[in-house]
Amino acid sequence: MKKINLVLCSFLILLMTGCSVKYELNFNNHSLREAMTIDANDWSSDQIEQTLEEYENESLTENYKISFNKETKKIKLSKDYSIPSYANSSILRQCYTAYNFLESDEYYDLTTSNTFNCNPFDYIVVDEVKVQIKTNHKVLNHNADYVENNTYVWVIDKENSGNKPIQIRFSKDMKNNYIGLIILGIIVIIILILLLMLFIKRKKSNNL
Repeated sequence: MKKINLVLCSFLILLMTGCSVKYELNFNNHSLREAMTIDANDWSSDQIEQTLEEYENESLTENYKISFNKETKKIKLSKDYSIPSYANSSILRQCYTAYNFLESDEYYDLTTSNTFNCNPFDYIVVDEVKVQIKTNHKVLNHNADYVENNTYVWVIDKENSGNKPIQIRFSKDMKNNYIGLIILGIIVIIILILLLMLFIKRKKSNNL
């Protein structure tokens, strides 16, 4: 019951206040971090305080880390998972009637059913819900709406919530870190140039 309350409370508050929500999943080096961010810019101080208090009580069983950024007025709930435990993600499991995160010998599959259930979009005050997945694993296929800065994004709104499944397949192999290799190459070149300059300087000194 506490799992249901934690998630549904978040989305019901959004329905009443017209705020936006963002679900983020970071999948790096075979470990996962799930986060839900609520924009509370239009909330009163009492609403924010009450919501944080409710979340703190729920987190005793959910083990969510709860934070509030006073400058941006955003509430964030986050939780770390291992590969096996992410199959029990309370947020996605409450938002879709069917949800799976399966591991095979070569890849991981994240799939959901078609209908997004967390927010029925009966009230137009909710513009959209964004699901963002960022990973350093190679992505073999996906049905994201778009990809930006290595982040796969699904945009769920009133018009498409009845048919908005999430499907993404991750390879167990990591993406090549070309930036890291370039930086390493530059450092090596600089060291070689310095050594060459030192060698030439010493050679000139010996010739004098």
